Amino acid sequence: MRLIPLAALFAWWFACGILDAQQVFDLDSSVAFALTNNAELAASRLAIQEAEARVLQAGQWHNPELETEFSPNVRGNEWLFIIGFSQRFPITSRLKLEKKISSAEVAVARAEILERQRRLAFEVLNGAVHLAALGGQLKLKEKQILNNQELVRATEKIARSGEGSDLISMQLTLEAGRISVEHQTLAAEQSEASAHLKHLLGLSPESEIRINELVMQNVTTGGKTLQRPDYAVATARIAAAAAAVKLARSKRWEDAKFGFFAERSRFEDTPVGIQTEHMVGIRFSIPLPLWNKNQGAIKESEVKAERLEKEAGALAQKINSEIKSTHDRMKSAAERVNTIKEILLPKARQLEERMTRLQMEGRSNFTDFFQTRAQRLQLESDHLAAMRDYHLARARHLAAIGMILNTHP
Repeated sequence: MRLIPLAALFAWWFACGILDAQQVFDLDSSVAFALTNNAELAASRLAIQEAEARVLQAGQWHNPELETEFSPNVRGNEWLFIIGFSQRFPITSRLKLEKKISSAEVAVARAEILERQRRLAFEVLNGAVHLAALGGQLKLKEKQILNNQELVRATEKIARSGEGSDLISMQLTLEAGRISVEHQTLAAEQSEASAHLKHLLGLSPESEIRINELVMQNVTTGGKTLQRPDYAVATARIAAAAAAVKLARSKRWEDAKFGFFAERSRFEDTPVGIQTEHMVGIRFSIPLPLWNKNQGAIKESEVKAERLEKEAGALAQKINSEIKSTHDRMKSAAERVNTIKEILLPKARQLEERMTRLQMEGRSNFTDFFQTRAQRLQLESDHLAAMRDYHLARARHLAAIGMILNTHP
């Protein structure tokens, strides 16, 4: 007999351990967790360091060149030896422009990471909303199954007493089976949604997660195009393209070359004999842009800059359209939630309470009573679906206004 309390204590301890292992999130905290722990996002952040490394390399001078020459006369004692140093240098602002382009690419990389975060946050919000909605629907299906089981038992009892037909019981049994199949389908969808969300959160497949119940949340609607990271990417690319145009134009003049040299020669001067001479000098050369004027690269860079500007303008129009459409959809979903919660569900509960009193007084049959309960449960299911639609619309609106990254502390 003493083993029973010990077994109960062990079961309680094991259950507490499971509960402690389960991680519970609300919508906003799931976004914050994913932005910190998502492995793919962590890997993509290295792109910033790559761009910063390119800044270190950009705008570097060419290494100086050491030149030597030795020319002996194979038929005598005469020879010539030359040693010199030369340095290539730009006669335009090429190096400065290369540095500017690399710095602009760092800005592009940073904006691209923010855009990846925005997309990840949107995907996490969607996944969390679906998982929370599926959990609520599963609980409602379980209530509907219990309601149908009670109704089936009651109708079978009446049929056995000869006061009713067994056709009603058969119909209710069929309906209960249909709801059970729906419950199994929802359970499978919940498992799949949970696995997908755990991947986004950076959790192991064996971990347990739970999303808190969905509630209405307000959201600021004054979004601006400039808040979107993808628009920041577009503007940063425009800045880099403008610098690239200037760089292409500067490359019409290739680098000049300047150097100095020292020469020592030995030659035979008749009738004096063998003589040794020493000379020093400088060299300077500059390529002339007569045949290759870099016209193709200049034209390409100009067209690219124009294309990026037009794409940024089109993106701004698209963002403004998304802000309006997602706000309208979120507002419509909120109205459906309020209609069901404030009008339909209270009426359904009042009707259910009234049918309960009539049933207890014997003035109503049990079929009407259970059908009234089923209607109320269906309205609760509709309320959950409307709440899900509202939060999905809210997530789209947050993504549209570029504030989805501000949904967590």
